[in-house]
Amino acid sequence: MEADALRVINLVERLAEEHPVRLGSRVRPLRCAHHRVPRVVAFSRKKRLRLLTSSARISQDVPHPPDDELPAWSESEIRAYFSSGGSVRPEPRDLSVPGGARDLAWGSDPRTNPEKKPKTSDATRDALLTPSRYRAAAFAHGVPFRRNGLFPPRDRLLTALAADPNLRAFQKNVVAYHETHDASDASATYEVTESWAHGDSACRAGLDLRCFYRASPVGDSFPSASNATGPTLTAAFRLGDGAAIGVRAFTNAHCGSVETVLDETTAELVKCAAAPNCATTELRARILKPVSLHETYRVDCWIASATAFRVRTEATITDPADGTTYATCEATLADLSAIEKSRR
Repeated sequence: MEADALRVINLVERLAEEHPVRLGSRVRPLRCAHHRVPRVVAFSRKKRLRLLTSSARISQDVPHPPDDELPAWSESEIRAYFSSGGSVRPEPRDLSVPGGARDLAWGSDPRTNPEKKPKTSDATRDALLTPSRYRAAAFAHGVPFRRNGLFPPRDRLLTALAADPNLRAFQKNVVAYHETHDASDASATYEVTESWAHGDSACRAGLDLRCFYRASPVGDSFPSASNATGPTLTAAFRLGDGAAIGVRAFTNAHCGSVETVLDETTAELVKCAAAPNCATTELRARILKPVSLHETYRVDCWIASATAFRVRTEATITDPADGTTYATCEATLADLSAIEKSRR
């Protein structure tokens, strides 16, 4: 007997001991849209569901789960449903489309909705959105420990960057708003953030990026950066299984994960050096060699030129051991605060 079915039987036996019981009704054969589920998969799922709803003993007061949604319920969801007397159930689901659909509200936290952002005055934003304020907050916050980090102990590149007295380690920060007694002007500060491309949440998804800012001139550190002006950013990164072209399919890193690294590092350099309130308007990446998973790579970013409203950056990804170039990019970012001020 397959392990999943055995676990379900054990689950049903425990539920039967805890609740008043009767025999449940049988479920209809599983179908998805107008197509029958493949034979082996359908048989396995029907077998498990029948154990729970037909030959199993269930609580007398629990309504039968909806047949058109039941194939999408996990075993833990089925257990919670019956154990709670039917009060705990998954959100409504629709299996009539490929991959299904879920009845969810927009975001799980109102702070994720830009339309609900508290109002701030021009003076508050202008005072906060400066490179010096961003750097002060980012350096003070540093890089919190990443429980799902992808760097092994004593990684050579990461250790060298951390030991360089000219570099400051930091993680991406965003503006956090705080309500005050004055509804027209909330207070605002910078907070270190988790995101799809930064922090421990990114590590869980397959990207571990560690950024270091250099305020002093680059000197000879970047041989390819003959047009570099001002501060620079160097980063170490590793890509895990979640960044693969296909997970567990003997593949390299997806090009989109490499481009994400280039996008994030060039943006963080601009936020530290020129415009904390910026947005990438153009990014041209060239992937020269496949980037491997679970290997350490180096990113070097610099500002090539700047105008009143635009900052143009360049970056390279190299092998820290031999200097081989794996990717390059040119990215242009808009200074949103400068544009906003020009329209006042």
